[in-house]
Amino acid sequence: MNDAHLVIDLGFGDAGKGATVDALVEWTGAGTVVRFNGGAQAGHNVVLADGRHHTFAQLGAATFVPGVRTLLSRDVVVHPTGLIAELEHLAMKGVRDAIERLDVDVDAVVSTPYHQVAGRIRELARGAGRHGSCGVGHGEAVAWSLSRPETTLRVADLHDARVVRRCLEAHREGALALPEVDAPALEELLRDDASLENAVTLFTHLGRRLSRVDGTEALRRALRRSSVVFEGAQGVLLDERHGFHPHTTWSTTTAKNAHALLDSAGFSGRRVVLGVTRTYGVRHGAGPFPTEDPAFGGTEPHNASDHPWQGAFRRGLLDAVLLRYAVAAAGPVDSLVVTHCDNAPADWAGAWELGPEWSERGGHRLDARLVLEGDRVKALLPLEVPDLVAQAHLGAALSAVKPVKQPIPSPEALAEQLGLTLACVSDGPRRTDRRWTGVGL
Repeated sequence: MNDAHLVIDLGFGDAGKGATVDALVEWTGAGTVVRFNGGAQAGHNVVLADGRHHTFAQLGAATFVPGVRTLLSRDVVVHPTGLIAELEHLAMKGVRDAIERLDVDVDAVVSTPYHQVAGRIRELARGAGRHGSCGVGHGEAVAWSLSRPETTLRVADLHDARVVRRCLEAHREGALALPEVDAPALEELLRDDASLENAVTLFTHLGRRLSRVDGTEALRRALRRSSVVFEGAQGVLLDERHGFHPHTTWSTTTAKNAHALLDSAGFSGRRVVLGVTRTYGVRHGAGPFPTEDPAFGGTEPHNASDHPWQGAFRRGLLDAVLLRYAVAAAGPVDSLVVTHCDNAPADWAGAWELGPEWSERGGHRLDARLVLEGDRVKALLPLEVPDLVAQAHLGAALSAVKPVKQPIPSPEALAEQLGLTLACVSDGPRRTDRRWTGVGL
């Protein structure tokens, strides 16, 4: 029976999942990449040996590989305008059949321009307390699907102009009802009927072109043909349950969704979960980041230093405590992929010391989650039953920890410390920069 490889990010995102998926498909001979969470806010960079580059948002990151298909599962939020733009960019790069190799689950939620506007309005209204939105309406679309299922647009509906228009009108009224909408120009924009009709035309045109499928049956077929690679989005430290609320994503960023998809398909073969980490820490946007260092060196050719919605791209040492936390929260994880080894710093934050503010902001509930080695924190335990209030308290308390610098272990030693096998080491952005060990794969 063919294998399933599940790729997740053990940080706040941007660890190199896209390039890992692209190289893993070549290594395993997988024929399908399954996206199992997130949506258009993903930014997975792949650079080919000939220099061609694309930032994959919705299509699988192995789309450059001829014949490899993408399945957008029921857990992905589809952004039609973003998908069309991505298809056009890939065509410019020589990939003109991407839509023919794309299957989309009929139950997947569709985000609309009004979700995007509503999300941006809310984020701007938070001022200095911004959550870190990517500005594409993902969270608004998920929230709407939970509270207003009767006017939630799904991929199954995209061919029907009547349903599309009814849902768009409801989404527009929802955005107009936000108390933050007080700018006449913005209200005029939202009430523009021509824009709504243009969206109806675009959505229905895309709906007629898409291969809309029963995701479970499509996955069964894919698994019969070859091995399958599951491509996660964002990072475990942004998970909607295990991240540090409210600076999280409306998405399950562990491998939980991928396992559920495999279970629903009746898959009994081998599953390998690969966790990806950089040799240093990064975070794009707002939220706690104990090791952040504004003086940390290096360049980010594919990450904007100050995204208009996400905010600054922040860097610092790799945090051993949060890395262990991510592995525990995402569990089980089998193998480690270590990227950016060509820019590896000499140190990492091997432990934490607790500042005097911790006892005031923490208390017994947080202290019980710490694993101590002497007077230093070695690990942080996830909650067995996630609690957003507790996660918010924990996120606030992270400002009271002091990272302890230690020499960073080699990738092999790092994997051993985490109780994982080492699957791959990356020295650069291209597929040829990845060295696979073959251990556990």
